[in-house]
This record gives sequence, structure tokens and C-alpha cells, in this order.
Amino acid sequence: MCHTMTEDILKQIREPFKIKEVERVYPFRYEESMNSVLLQELARFNKLIETIKTTLQTLLKTLKGEFVTNAEMEALQASILSNSIPDSWRKNSYPSRKPLLSYI
Repeated sequence: MCHTMTEDILKQIREPFKIKEVERVYPFRYEESMNSVLLQELARFNKLIETIKTTLQTLLKTLKGEFVTNAEMEALQASILSNSIPDSWRKNSYPSRKPLLSYI
């Protein structure tokens, strides 16, 4: 069950933003201060996306027996099964009280 849920979540996660392309359209300039905010938020969101993808891919390998389980993977699996946002994601995430599936 956790294996299926993990794969489903991975399918829903978008690719990271291409910050260099966004920066070409919205260049960092003194007169356009919101552009710098946009680029900072995209970088933060990309970090969250990478954290989610990396931990889920590691969990899948652990569930398949390719990696040895550890406390972090057990906590991630417990969070997924209980429909709550894992602590390892919260560190890089925006505050949210949503259950995991709504959060995704």
C-alpha cells in the first residue's frame, strides 16, 4: 500500500522550475524588486520539490529491498500511511495544516 501511494505522489510532483528561463523574462533589477522575490520563492520551491522527490525515491528503493531501512525512512513511511506531511518535508516547506494528499 505504501509503495503504491509513494509512486502516486511521485507522479503528481512537478519538475523543478527553470529559474534561468524565468530570470530571462523577469530579470533582477532594482526597479523590479518583485522579480527578486519571485526568483527567491522559485528557488525555495525547487528545494522542496527536490527534497520530496529524493526522499520518495529513496523510500521506494527501501521498500523494494535495495536499501536498508533507517529511522528517517520509517518516519516517512509512517507519515504517508497516516496521511500527514513528513517532518523532513516540513523543514523546507511553507506552513500547512493540510493532510498529505491535499498538500500534494
